[in-house]
Amino acid sequence: MDKLNSLFLVGVLLIGLPTLAHAQGETPEDFVRADVEARTVTLQGLETQLAALQQGADLEAQTQLAEDNRQAVEAAFNRYGVSSAVHTVYGTQESEAIAVWLQDHPEWQQQYDDLTARLTTLSGQIDVLRGGN
Repeated sequence: MDKLNSLFLVGVLLIGLPTLAHAQGETPEDFVRADVEARTVTLQGLETQLAALQQGADLEAQTQLAEDNRQAVEAAFNRYGVSSAVHTVYGTQESEAIAVWLQDHPEWQQQYDDLTARLTTLSGQIDVLRGGN
C-alpha cells in the first residue's frame, strides 16, 4: 500500500476508534460510493492546501486546512450513515466482497485509479513545498 493510502487509513482509524461497530446494512457498493466521495473530498482539501502553501501559508493555516478537510471527509462518510472508522473496519472485513464488486463494476475501479493518481501527485507536490517533510 502506498504512503498516501496508508496515511489516509491511519487517519481514518484514529478519527473514530470508539465507534468500531459494524455498519448495519452496508454493502460493497455502499462502501465504494462512500470511499470515492471521501477520496474526492480529500483531493479537494489537498488542492486547497497546495494552493495555500504556494501562497506561503504558515503552519497554523496549514493545520487548520488539514483539520477542515478531516471534518469534511468525516461528513462525507456520515452522509452514508457510517463513521470513517466503521467504514474502514467494513473495508477490512469485507475486502474480498469489495474486490469482487469492483471487478464487476470496472468504471468504479477506474475512478479509484484516477483518484489515487491525483492524490499521489498532489501529496508529492505538497511534500516538496514543505521541504520533503
